[in-house]
Amino acid sequence: MLGTLLLLLALALVLVRGNSLPGAGDANAGPTATGDELAQSGDTLAIGEDGTATAVDTADDAAPDNDGLQAGEPVTIPAEPLGPFVEPSITISDGEVTLAGSQPTQTIADQYAAAVAAIVGADNVVNGYVVDARADEAGQLGAATVNETLTYVDTSVRLTDESRELLDLVVYTLEQNPDATLTISGHTVRSEQELFSVAASQAQADRLVVDLEDRGIDQSRIIAIGFGSSRPVSGAAPDAPINYRTELSVN
Repeated sequence: MLGTLLLLLALALVLVRGNSLPGAGDANAGPTATGDELAQSGDTLAIGEDGTATAVDTADDAAPDNDGLQAGEPVTIPAEPLGPFVEPSITISDGEVTLAGSQPTQTIADQYAAAVAAIVGADNVVNGYVVDARADEAGQLGAATVNETLTYVDTSVRLTDESRELLDLVVYTLEQNPDATLTISGHTVRSEQELFSVAASQAQADRLVVDLEDRGIDQSRIIAIGFGSSRPVSGAAPDAPINYRTELSVN
């Protein structure tokens, strides 16, 4: 019974290591054996520090047993089919950040998640990265999708603390995605003259452009538009303070 448990544990460790062991597919790598074949023959597997597996012949170290495996002979385990590869991505929406797709190692996945959490807080980050050896070995934060709204303190030019954190995250995301572009849409409350509202919302958007340039984001990657009071928040009165906002979109 103990021998069977050790066998199952060793096989599980081999399969977890990925789609194949080093040397798989190599004509010199040694015979291929399934778990059932090893169990029937009395052989177990030893996992080396380099991840390779070798047969441990429990019947007779000097002669092969009924599966033809010699003690110390390399063994490969047939790989399970891999699922589709998913590119890494980051989605920022409604104050929540979702990380998804593939990273080459768990360490790299955790590093990106930690970097994002350091900006907006761990409670606002969903780490859905998966480890896949097919991913770029250097790792990537992932393609960005941003649909976020920045708000201000009492319709002033000062962003709320939460919005400042979101803007910091957008900057980090743009740094990690040098080909991405950002659209800034300024909105304000209704005034007696809409031309004044449009000018105010454009100035609001332009201030963010200057801020982002100061932080290293090239102006050529930014589109800034002021919409005045023409696009109030759904369900809000045109003169409600909630309409004074800036919307950010990255794709």
